[in-house]
Amino acid sequence: MIRLLEQRIHFSTISTRMPFRYGIATMTRLPIAFVFLKFQFGESRSESAWGMASDLLPPRWFKKDPNLAPEAEIAELKAVLNKAIETATGLRTETPFAFWDQLYRAQLEWAEAKEIPPLLANFGTSFVERALLDAFSRHQQTPLCDLIYRRKLGIELGPLHPELYGLSPVDLLPEAPLSSIQVRHTVGFGDPLRDSDITPENQVADALPQSLEAAILHYGISQFKVKINGRLDEDLARLRSLAQIFAEHCPQGYALSLDGNEQFENWPQFRAFWEQARAEPALQALLNRVLFIEQPLSRHNALCDKGIGKLSDGSETPPVIIDESDAGPESFRDALDCGYRGISHKNCKGVFKGIANRCLIEYRNQKENTGLFMSGEDLCNLGPVALLQDLAAQSLLGNASVERNGHHYFYGLSQFPAAVQELVCKHHPELFEKRSDQTAALTIRGGSLPTAGLHEAPFGTRFQPEELAAALGLSPLS
Repeated sequence: MIRLLEQRIHFSTISTRMPFRYGIATMTRLPIAFVFLKFQFGESRSESAWGMASDLLPPRWFKKDPNLAPEAEIAELKAVLNKAIETATGLRTETPFAFWDQLYRAQLEWAEAKEIPPLLANFGTSFVERALLDAFSRHQQTPLCDLIYRRKLGIELGPLHPELYGLSPVDLLPEAPLSSIQVRHTVGFGDPLRDSDITPENQVADALPQSLEAAILHYGISQFKVKINGRLDEDLARLRSLAQIFAEHCPQGYALSLDGNEQFENWPQFRAFWEQARAEPALQALLNRVLFIEQPLSRHNALCDKGIGKLSDGSETPPVIIDESDAGPESFRDALDCGYRGISHKNCKGVFKGIANRCLIEYRNQKENTGLFMSGEDLCNLGPVALLQDLAAQSLLGNASVERNGHHYFYGLSQFPAAVQELVCKHHPELFEKRSDQTAALTIRGGSLPTAGLHEAPFGTRFQPEELAAALGLSPLS
């Protein structure tokens, strides 16, 4: 029997090293949550283990309401987290998947009555889910990937995607997790593109690269995620500048995705943008390297048009995927019916749901050679927990190119206690190292991050929840 025994939630407020502009939001200062949950796995309380999960609480992504104050949205984010933990306390199930499934459905029912969007409601559920998976892996003394391959989690794909009834993730997931992931570096709206764009007023006070061209040289990156805002002249001018920078600094080639962040009202508006861009000779090389287009349309209209990806002359754009429209498993199937070719994965949207979506993609590709795919995206993941768990999940799902931006918008782990930084560097030297000022920072070499070692840990992290709680200055976990 699985049940939740104890909980501990810790919030800190941290600041970015430079503003992160995405969609209608500019991130400069926001909370980060650390959740520690103790689960019982058996008939006795002695058969228990702590698990952990963490994430930033970013306003204006889960609920893009310009009339809602950021403080009010952060309060909602905390409320859905607290509700998920409260609901989880009353559950009793036999498998981790059944625990998540009951919690997921109960949380959605509560959210519907409160008129809370499913994407926001599931954010709370995902904290409990990640902590549960971490705790179960620790209790079993088995990495999460092995628990999946050995069918120990009780995963049922059919309730999420009916055409997968009778199949297991073992039948459809990659045979082994990836040993490394290519970093797709975010280019936010406010990022200086060249060193010459940096003024004394916006110069950051640390040694990490600030401009795009400096980041390319420092990290060896050649994949990018470029934000577009739906204002044609601005978007085109920015793409021209980017085309020049990529040509100068990525002589071995480059690739990029375009992220609309719901800034286009409908497909004809985005189609007009793409056709205008395609008509410019200076943008041909860049457009030919676009891997896919992420959520260009407002979630309110995203699943209303059956012609997604089609252009006026009968040709097609690069594949278009959903991100913010991922309200539930049925949303992905509806999106595929509209012409979308894939979906993003972020741990904050759910690990089990991500596994089911990846299995549906593989099933349809095997059956019909449809060319569907999953991308790895980022909610601005930071260490010490969220980044490592997300990398573990992304490599398990086979997402070889994953957006990463925490290394760019935050100065490593500088805003956490020194004990936390020591803990992460000690247990994950392949990912974090101390800089000259003793700040622990993510190490990206040749544009990639090693992930093989994460699958030797329970769920991405080699240190114990009890160790992290102590490093954060919390009272001991019992």
